[in-house]
Amino acid sequence: MSTRPRSFLKLNTQEDFKIAIEHLNLARAIFEEQEHYSIVGDVLMDLLVSHAHINQRDKAEILYKDAERYFNIANDKLGMLRLQRKYIIFMEPKFSAPLLKNLATSWKRLNILHEHIMAMTNAAVEYINLNNYGEAKLILTEVLVYIN
Repeated sequence: MSTRPRSFLKLNTQEDFKIAIEHLNLARAIFEEQEHYSIVGDVLMDLLVSHAHINQRDKAEILYKDAERYFNIANDKLGMLRLQRKYIIFMEPKFSAPLLKNLATSWKRLNILHEHIMAMTNAAVEYINLNNYGEAKLILTEVLVYIN
């Protein structure tokens, strides 16, 4: 059930978006009822990304707080770190770039390589957006060490 609603987020029309939101809200209700709070957090994360992509940041911030609450109820520390990375990328680059580097350090400490690489790559993109190509190159050089 949780993967089907996510697939709808790849659709592009306003009607597709509406359907995606309906399915994600349905998934949220089902998993809340079953007390699968970590999955509810994941669904809320998909919802917040959807709203952030269409510049509904106020709604995305509310969904972030809801997802954070569910990850805390579930004591899902990894879910919380995933949530932080998702939300950070919607901040202004001058704020998100250093936060993503710090988040990458947390993933590295936990020895979860794919999340570490994702956070570092996101940070590099933010530094490119800031025209700080030197920092972006340093980060990407570090990423290459992990994938080679």
